[in-house]
Amino acid sequence: MNAFEEEINAVNAEADKLVDASHPDEELIKQRRDELNVAWEKLKREAEEREKHLSSNHEIQRFNR
Repeated sequence: MNAFEEEINAVNAEADKLVDASHPDEELIKQRRDELNVAWEKLKREAEEREKHLSSNHEIQRFNR
């Protein structure tokens, strides 16, 4: 996930540069950047929940041996 975090940060930086430069599609760029960030946060939360679930299942399995 950390490798992807760097990519997300790079995309955000590029989007910010375009917005700061008053790109003609500034509103679309902001919208897409925001959508990307919402999706990224959702993915990180879901991955964390999955990791917790798998860890819990692993502990149960170890206990039942």
